[in-house]
Amino acid sequence: MKIVKVLFLCVFIILNFSLLKAQTSQGNILLGISTNLAMPGTETGPNPISLGYSTETIKSNTYPDNSYKTVGFNLLPKVGYFVIKNLAFGLNLSLNISESKESSGYSNQVSFSAGPFVRYYMPIHKFLPFIELEGSLGTMKDKGVYSVIPSFDSSTDFSAYGGGLGMTVPIGNVAAFDVMLDYSTLTYKERDDNPDNVRTIIGTVGVKLGFVVFLHTK
Repeated sequence: MKIVKVLFLCVFIILNFSLLKAQTSQGNILLGISTNLAMPGTETGPNPISLGYSTETIKSNTYPDNSYKTVGFNLLPKVGYFVIKNLAFGLNLSLNISESKESSGYSNQVSFSAGPFVRYYMPIHKFLPFIELEGSLGTMKDKGVYSVIPSFDSSTDFSAYGGGLGMTVPIGNVAAFDVMLDYSTLTYKERDDNPDNVRTIIGTVGVKLGFVVFLHTK
């Protein structure tokens, strides 16, 4: 997938900034990019399993085989500023794209969101465990074209908040690997034709994997 190449290119660029050092001092800037790997069964809504490809086949005695192919990814860039040592405030962004194809048609889903985060590090030797809280607002576009059911084209607004525990592991003196186990609550509703204000609320446990650098400003 092209998005995998883009992710590794970002990592390559980050690892070649020889003037960067992994520090959490006041005034430093945190730059990161990650992807969210949801647990199986929790990928409903505008946060699909990222960097994934799956197939599904439904068989019966009455109808021929009907197979589904789904590909999806998400990217979670962030930028933060250390207001004091070990404590950073910043902005999270999220881009999610997924597409499903079958014999009778296809559907695709695109969502984008943005919101604040706060992260507090508790350094232990060379390792940097942390606590993070975050929230976001976004919109999702869902479109499907099929020959056996009516086509659809809808827009959905959503909000999310959550947090978790993570670990930042330095890679030499240049960058660091980031992993976080988090829980998030997602609430979304149709933008149009929703007089009853119907909302869907989803709780998700997931793992975020990525890379960060700490840019010196002094």
